[in-house]
Amino acid sequence: MAICALASARARDGALLPGQWEPSHFRHPSSESFYSAARDVTPHLNLSAMEGINWMRMCALLSLLGIQNGNINVMHQYLGLYHTLAAIDGLHDEKNWPKDISIIEIEERRRLFWSMYTLEVYSSLVWVGITRCRQSQCRVFYPSEVDDERFSDEDFSNLLPQRSPHQGVEVRPGPAIDTSSWLHGWNFTTDLYVVLEHAMDGFHRRRPRTIAHFSPNNMFNRVAPSQSTVLDKVMWMHQQLPDRFKEIQPVTSDTGEGRLSFQAANIAATLQLVRMVLFTAEEATVDQKCAIARELLDGFAQVPVFFLRAISSPLLYHLAGIGSILGSVMEGPLSKSSYLQARTVLLSMADLLASLEIGMTRTSGATQRLRSQVTRIDEYMAAQQQQNFAQSPSALPSCVPSMPHSNLREHVDMFQEEQQQSRRGVQQVGYEFPSNSQDTGHLGNRQDYVQIQMPTETYNFKGMPSGIGGLDETGQQLQFQLPPGLLDDWPWLFDMA
Repeated sequence: MAICALASARARDGALLPGQWEPSHFRHPSSESFYSAARDVTPHLNLSAMEGINWMRMCALLSLLGIQNGNINVMHQYLGLYHTLAAIDGLHDEKNWPKDISIIEIEERRRLFWSMYTLEVYSSLVWVGITRCRQSQCRVFYPSEVDDERFSDEDFSNLLPQRSPHQGVEVRPGPAIDTSSWLHGWNFTTDLYVVLEHAMDGFHRRRPRTIAHFSPNNMFNRVAPSQSTVLDKVMWMHQQLPDRFKEIQPVTSDTGEGRLSFQAANIAATLQLVRMVLFTAEEATVDQKCAIARELLDGFAQVPVFFLRAISSPLLYHLAGIGSILGSVMEGPLSKSSYLQARTVLLSMADLLASLEIGMTRTSGATQRLRSQVTRIDEYMAAQQQQNFAQSPSALPSCVPSMPHSNLREHVDMFQEEQQQSRRGVQQVGYEFPSNSQDTGHLGNRQDYVQIQMPTETYNFKGMPSGIGGLDETGQQLQFQLPPGLLDDWPWLFDMA
């Protein structure tokens, strides 16, 4: 029931292979019906009756369903229940596993454990929680990099538990490695989430402590490598990947090739998230953050829509999180050039989110919040400009650069019109995207891409919208600080401020 609930929700939101499935086939029974059936058979008050891997898999699937449907409370409920069952089972250490299970179940357990590890890190980042599963405390091998069609107990007898002649105990050898398998890319994505977990440790160590009288960092003073050193290592690891995990191929009926391209798309998004977090932990410049976001947008312009829809709702939160990290620059001192850079990329990312959300049953809501907040900032600056004209030049506030009021007012009016179009459901600034995602038949056999039209002169003021242009070179470098009240309800998804 749980897998049917998730599959039905994904199909309803357009994650179907073009030309091979009829969307109407998945509408009845509904995802909600499957979810109710799974929930009704769950003995929440009798955890001893929920023994075994299948109950843990059910919790994993329903927590993903919560993300898909935008019901984050459901995600937390079943993710928490999974961690309880995993602790009872001892899933974090292979020596706790039953000794008589087949290689199939060994591999299923490994996949389940690391899948839920990545979900735990992902959810702690996006919804600002704690990480309950730590890589340093895990004693579970990565899944074997062998396609499912080649799995059998006979073929993998060398991976079954073997008795050590010296210690008299059973040990499990490490998994097989085949870089041509889609699982090679899947395991690399897990590596990236391990880096994310440790990168967030470094970030949190920099934050003010709520308990001031004691800090274990003073007792365990470890010299950690710089974030730039870590990033260099991550990029080197990415370079070592086979090209099939770095280049996304057009959609075909070959499911094997589809799996590889799906992994490539997932790696691309996760890699940019890692880069953004590492830069943020080391207080990167606006230029660096904007460059990463632009690379992400440029990369997704090469990804067929099908693969983006296959990642589905988790990708929306993923992208919105990157946008939130980028938007955190608004809290610090800004020059005109830095504001324009962040503003341009944020709005382009909001356009991408809006395009991907078309037809989704429930959306993250980040698109409208991002646009609304940028509009509020524009209006604040327009109001400041209006006050500036009523003062003498010597009385102009030093925190706000001088800007032509007429140009800024014109831009604000233009942007508000864009918002009104968005509320009418036709906003697609800079994108060409199928508008009827309830029916994936329109994709046919052709390749649809998100057409991202970033300004060719993004950071050249002559190429910027006229709304906040008009400063001379000196004015472009003036620093100003937005008032805290203007940012209180900024749509942060990551606590990176």
